Amino acid sequence: MSTGITSNAPARRLLRESLHRRRGSMIGAALFLAGHQTCEALIPAAIGIALDAGFGGEGALPLLACLAGLLALFAVLTLCWRWFARIGEGAALDEMHRHRVRASRRLVEPVDEGRGADSAEAISVLTGDADAHGRWIVVVPAMAGSLAAIAVSSAILIVTDPVVAAVLIASAVVVSLGILIVSPRLARRVERQQQTLAETLAMGADLTAGLATIRGLGRVRAAIDRFGRRSDAARDSAIAAGDTAAVQSGLTALGSTAVVVVALGFGGQRWLEGDLTIGGLVTVIGLAQFITEPLTSLGRQAQFAAIAWASTGRFASLDDAAAATSGPAPEAAADAADDDAVTVEPGEVLAIAAPAGNPPHLRFRTERVLREPASPYFFRGTVRENLALGRAGDPPGEGELGAALEAADAEFVAALPGGLETRLEDGGHTLSGGQMQRLALARALLTRPEGLVLIEPTSAVDSVTERRVAARATAYRRTDPSSATAILTLSGMLLQRADRVVFVREDGTRVSAPHARLLETEPLYREAVAG
Repeated sequence: MSTGITSNAPARRLLRESLHRRRGSMIGAALFLAGHQTCEALIPAAIGIALDAGFGGEGALPLLACLAGLLALFAVLTLCWRWFARIGEGAALDEMHRHRVRASRRLVEPVDEGRGADSAEAISVLTGDADAHGRWIVVVPAMAGSLAAIAVSSAILIVTDPVVAAVLIASAVVVSLGILIVSPRLARRVERQQQTLAETLAMGADLTAGLATIRGLGRVRAAIDRFGRRSDAARDSAIAAGDTAAVQSGLTALGSTAVVVVALGFGGQRWLEGDLTIGGLVTVIGLAQFITEPLTSLGRQAQFAAIAWASTGRFASLDDAAAATSGPAPEAAADAADDDAVTVEPGEVLAIAAPAGNPPHLRFRTERVLREPASPYFFRGTVRENLALGRAGDPPGEGELGAALEAADAEFVAALPGGLETRLEDGGHTLSGGQMQRLALARALLTRPEGLVLIEPTSAVDSVTERRVAARATAYRRTDPSSATAILTLSGMLLQRADRVVFVREDGTRVSAPHARLLETEPLYREAVAG
């Protein structure tokens, strides 16, 4: 994660993209909020006009007209606020969701080992920072609305009494400048707070994952002390950011109060001198009280902007880190080595035997390829939910589930306490290694990919189970003539079930033939399979 986001070009680019994408919603939200604030600013003026009409002896009709105008103002400002919230908040929520999905895709792309963002830190970015970045879509219209309120209030004050208006506008400018001076410091402290919090979460995840190793080394106390120091740093950063936010809030409140005091003093003096009517005095005092709201809002929005800018920088850093470490997709890898790639034909079960650990590139005649990792992982949830992960919008029926479980020799699921409704925790580690492999194989089969790559799918099962899995799983895949299957393995039971085997020698040369023929003609193959 990068720091110093004030010079972070990816953050500026990400912010420009978001604002440009939501420009229509932001303009609409800003216009509705400006309408709301304009109506709010007109209310003190309307009350002042009504008072002058009442005290001026102009009769009941002008007074009733003023009251009707007040009702109309309240109706319009209520509708404007509703549509501002609906458009602005809706666009902000859409933007938050978009960036969570975008970063999630980045994180699940293939990455080079040892590179990329830490998973715990990435989770912090995907949750808090995604939401904070999305607040830009509301912050910008809110600032525009506050400025509109100040402008309308200033115009009414100038019309009512230019002298009082000049004093109040000068006071408002001083308060606004004070807010702007504090904002950059707040942004830096908020960024530091978010950074140290993410680092603390990452360290906690590392300690949890390596607890057994730490205990074995007798370094539990040292690890706890190290985590404590990191946690203290996160606490201190949060306190520093809170102190700065409190100073900004205090300055905003102090400035707003000063504006009201100035209005009371100058307005009262002008009224006593006969330069203001009673309605004009009420208008001035009412606007002085009202103008504190947009001034306070500017302070709040400056805080939100500081938090959002810090989050934008961290979010952009995660995005760039994931993009920089992303490996090529399987199709791209195959295209890059077209001359060397092994083509897996539709309807074929191909086995790859590479004892030296140098398997070839694979080329499928489809873009929908599933690669089932050698070490499967299961998410918190039921067995049924984990099996159906690859079937979003098309959950498998009981018949499909049963057929896939049988093909993977995973009927042990029926003996679990809750059957398919048994909850899996901690990545599925409550299951044995062999059970996890077979359940993962059933999940892969249920996904029904046109291209499927399996990596040692039976390495954790006994020979009897392995024989059943080899026979059933390959038969299951052959029921679909359009499916292509590649199995990277040295298991003789899987190799003999393949339509053909590609044997990769230590020097990288390859020979393709049925399993039985390779046993006869390739001593190294026979030795690798037997071993």
